[in-house]
Amino acid sequence: MDTIRLQRLDETAIPALLSLAASVGWEYSAEDLRTMFASGIFFGHTTADRRVVSSAAIFPYGDKLASLGMVIVSEQYRGRGLGKAVTRQCIEAVRGGTPIMLVATAAGVPLYERLGFRTVETIEKLLCDRYQPPAETDRSADGMRDGRIPDGCLPRHLAASYRLRPLAADDVEAVIALDEAAVGARRNALLRARLTQAARSAVIRHADGSIAGFGLAVQRGSRLTIGPLVAPDAELALALIDYLAGEHQGTLRMDIPSGLHELSVGLVQRGFRQMGQPPVMMTGADRLPYNHTLFALASMAFG
Repeated sequence: MDTIRLQRLDETAIPALLSLAASVGWEYSAEDLRTMFASGIFFGHTTADRRVVSSAAIFPYGDKLASLGMVIVSEQYRGRGLGKAVTRQCIEAVRGGTPIMLVATAAGVPLYERLGFRTVETIEKLLCDRYQPPAETDRSADGMRDGRIPDGCLPRHLAASYRLRPLAADDVEAVIALDEAAVGARRNALLRARLTQAARSAVIRHADGSIAGFGLAVQRGSRLTIGPLVAPDAELALALIDYLAGEHQGTLRMDIPSGLHELSVGLVQRGFRQMGQPPVMMTGADRLPYNHTLFALASMAFG
């Protein structure tokens, strides 16, 4: 039997983690994993020849929330308790009493229940093969000055009160604060890393210049993943999505909290379809601290 040991992983394990993720059909890039290492803590079981045969990552957001993700066990090493051990190691890495959330696969639910997690709600996994923006949204470059997005990118009845612009460097602190209000926890490290990775980003401003909402989009091969996305209401959330999706020619992916009926209807009209409704599980709390302004998760791993 192979000698294996549980240890904390660093970025030198990225190639092995990519191979492990691919073995279960999960698509990640090296850039994805660098973002994860910048904002979280990885553990895994390794063999004598340095293969990574299990993994799990914990993303602490202060002492108010942490997210658990990237829980994988190589098929040939299942049944040995590796998943339980590596997940427990992640739990022990955060301050005692910190609520921990995760988005579970069906196969993972029994493991998490044994570790004290309980289902508190669900999310909707959405995919779109061909984005269909609403006809009333003008996407032409007419009127662009100094690199600014024209007001026409917003429906006319919103353009009088809001401006849609690319996210600028001096917006970052305001975006982090807006995300904290929406999520209920400060995700400073995650957002800074995600901003570096983002292919597109945008903010919606009030007429007085203050930021009302923001959205990020990360490219992974031909797929564009939109999230996190924070907005005052579903209409402005859809305006951000219309900009971030832009003229993208490949697949789009979003993970949204369940129960957002107006957003869901708008996304279906734009070509999205639901591909699953996985459970959100928690330990240390019986509900997520999210409020009604979070319209898309950063990812299933990050929450």
